[in-house]
Amino acid sequence: MIIQMLLAEAGAEVRDREPVMVKGEGIEAAADWRHLKSAENYVGYAQTRNFASPGGAALDKPHTYEPPARLDTNEWALSGIGR
Repeated sequence: MIIQMLLAEAGAEVRDREPVMVKGEGIEAAADWRHLKSAENYVGYAQTRNFASPGGAALDKPHTYEPPARLDTNEWALSGIGR
């Protein structure tokens, strides 16, 4: 509304000043918070859960990680060089 007001002050023709609802679809859709079931997770290997990079974690040494072809719900993975 402020942008509309500033445009009007600058001489632009503002036709409709009523706000509109925007419904995102696909990847722009809002999360379904009532049905989201992702548990808390920790990235450190001592407490993490559902790590899905092929071959698992390389503990305490450099390793090149590849992402899996697909992640299931609540899984996570790394891609690239981990140090």
